[in-house]
Amino acid sequence: MKVLLGLSTPTFVSTVDEFLERTARDGWDFAEFNHLDLPPFSPELLGPGDREHVRAVADSMGLAITLHAGDWDLLSLDPGLRRYAVSRSRVEAQLARDLGAEYLATHVGVPQRMMLYNGGRRWADEFFEYGPRIEEAARMLGELADEMGVRILFENTFRLVDPILKAFASSPSKNLGFLLDVGHANITGGIKQLYAAMSAGDRLVAMHVHDNSGVRDEHAPLGAGTVDLTGIRFPRFVAIEVRDWQKAVATREDLKQRYL
Repeated sequence: MKVLLGLSTPTFVSTVDEFLERTARDGWDFAEFNHLDLPPFSPELLGPGDREHVRAVADSMGLAITLHAGDWDLLSLDPGLRRYAVSRSRVEAQLARDLGAEYLATHVGVPQRMMLYNGGRRWADEFFEYGPRIEEAARMLGELADEMGVRILFENTFRLVDPILKAFASSPSKNLGFLLDVGHANITGGIKQLYAAMSAGDRLVAMHVHDNSGVRDEHAPLGAGTVDLTGIRFPRFVAIEVRDWQKAVATREDLKQRYL
């Protein structure tokens, strides 16, 4: 299986056409539209005609398209915010279907940081049971993925990773899968363990590659931190998520030389 290498949207890109044209010119296999709650990739800025145009341009350039969802909060303790997240997930899944996207990646949701009376901070999942919310999110996303014919992938963050993995893995929907973010996994100290868990059951579809020192999310070039991908069999789609265009290209070449 050929590994396809894609670029996740740099923050300084101002138009969709600019992103597609430069991505194709620099030899990438696919373009990942990152954070759909921000311009220029938010669904509200891409009407039906725009979507047809984007799909036609990408096809003409031999580029596949993938999407990174906005910050859905399907696990929020606030029922109003959860309802909004559900509606937003539908809007973004519709965009993925219209663009013929290979997948739509999502964080699903992260528990809030709670301020304590003594000035300290704790995570909300240390106080509240998140199991039912996780099960409901997986059920809803599975039904949405099947309805839209879109692959929806859970991207690991820093909390509740194991129960979300379990809920997605047990879903009857074959359109639910996983995206391994190695930078996030490096912070929690478990790249190899998470890779093994996501690979089980043939649901690992994609990967985000960026580096850090294991302390915070830096989105640094490969080799700048402690990320080690030795022994990992890469999935079909590997997106470079480095926040500088030239450094992203350098990371792609480094990845090919060292691991592919």
